[in-house]
Amino acid sequence: MSLRTYFRLFTHTQLLPVLESGEETLVGGQAVMEGVMMRAPHSYCVAVRKPNGEIVTEQQPLAKISEKYPIFKLPVLRGVGTLYQAMSLGMKALKFSADVSMDEIKKQEKAKNPKAKEVPGWVMAGNLIFSLAMFIFMYKFIPLYLVTWVKGFYPVLNEEYAMQIAREWNVKASGAGFVTRFKVKTAFISRYPTQVVGGRIHAELWVPADELEEFNRHIVGSIEVIAEFRPS
Repeated sequence: MSLRTYFRLFTHTQLLPVLESGEETLVGGQAVMEGVMMRAPHSYCVAVRKPNGEIVTEQQPLAKISEKYPIFKLPVLRGVGTLYQAMSLGMKALKFSADVSMDEIKKQEKAKNPKAKEVPGWVMAGNLIFSLAMFIFMYKFIPLYLVTWVKGFYPVLNEEYAMQIAREWNVKASGAGFVTRFKVKTAFISRYPTQVVGGRIHAELWVPADELEEFNRHIVGSIEVIAEFRPS
């Protein structure tokens, strides 16, 4: 660390209570190769363990992107700027951790092959972009496709069955499960035959997606939440 960087960090540390203005200090983190990166509102630190057990750290002040570029204070752009800074910092921390954790390997490779080149930065960026794209595809587009493909609403006719779905399926999938109860006009609901999809309690109705609006119009009274389940 250069003397200039040290004094910047020292000054920032001394002024931290003033910079925070008495607000709650929020700290977040990210896993990196053989270590972790922790970020506060105005600084960050990366700690990485080398193969010999030594801990190497890098710590720097971190200005908000909206302070450097006022345009990112505007709505919508504020979120874009924050996301860009988070991804940029994450990639920087990953590169630092990779350099530290693979330092000994690089030295060995250099000894065997002096002409060996380092992995360029665009490879790390490409890996991050690919990972983000896979996340969006797996957790956004596939669920959206499945919901669109199912194309229906399946109200259950047994409270025990509803409790089972909320407790055993929804909690695992979404972190919470809720059981609701509502009434529908008999004359309308009779058009849908009862479907038994398992044991005797697993009775439900199959309502096509294009009939949901009409189904909702025939609900009598309010929809009430009668049970809630959370991870134990």
